[in-house]
Amino acid sequence: MERELFLPIKEISFTRERVNAEISVFKKILPFIESFQSFGSTHEIFDFQKYQKLKSHKRKLKIYNTGFEQSNRYFAICKN
Repeated sequence: MERELFLPIKEISFTRERVNAEISVFKKILPFIESFQSFGSTHEIFDFQKYQKLKSHKRKLKIYNTGFEQSNRYFAICKN
């Protein structure tokens, strides 16, 4: 699943190489932080065609792996 990353830069001394280094660090650690298990415990998936929450674990995993951008039928709602 894709995420947007905002990297606030406080210092003017940030070079393009330093920004790219920060981005590469986040690319390495984010897959371990945002796994399917953590996503499943913090989000509910809503099916707009059936007007109900999705309960099938296999279907949730398939949607998670393909991404929500592929279909406008499903929507992830954060529980927090």
